[in-house]
Amino acid sequence: MKKTLFLSLGIALLLSSCQQLQNMTQAPTSVQAPKFTTMEKLIQLTPGMSLDDVVKTLGTEPYDVYTINHETNQTVYIWHYKKVQRTENPVILATRSGATSGAEVLCCLEVVYVTLENQKFVRLITDAGKQNTRITKEKEGETEQQESTFRSIFRRK
Repeated sequence: MKKTLFLSLGIALLLSSCQQLQNMTQAPTSVQAPKFTTMEKLIQLTPGMSLDDVVKTLGTEPYDVYTINHETNQTVYIWHYKKVQRTENPVILATRSGATSGAEVLCCLEVVYVTLENQKFVRLITDAGKQNTRITKEKEGETEQQESTFRSIFRRK
């Protein structure tokens, strides 16, 4: 009787662990993720666009507000965007045809900051751009000067 009970418990445990393993290896049916736009849509933005025009062009509302400056009438909105990459056989990537072949996929959720002054689009900068840009304010003139790290390296030489 005890052997039958232990055997039954062992089989039940084995079957339940197989079900858990199967659940872990299957792709989830849904995940939570923010809405996003694409790089192709970002480059369609032009100076002077209203917030409504920016939203229409990007295809989604802003994810968040980064800052609102009532003195300068400037607002910086945050959007998420994804870049187009491609999947391809590594052997083909080593050939000339591998430079452009493969199936396109959207990946790499990134952040872009869109600045509106007087309710009109004036500029955008990505997180990658922020990392490679140094912004300094001149004390007397209160003007902003942006200098790319890349340019500053080559200017010194």
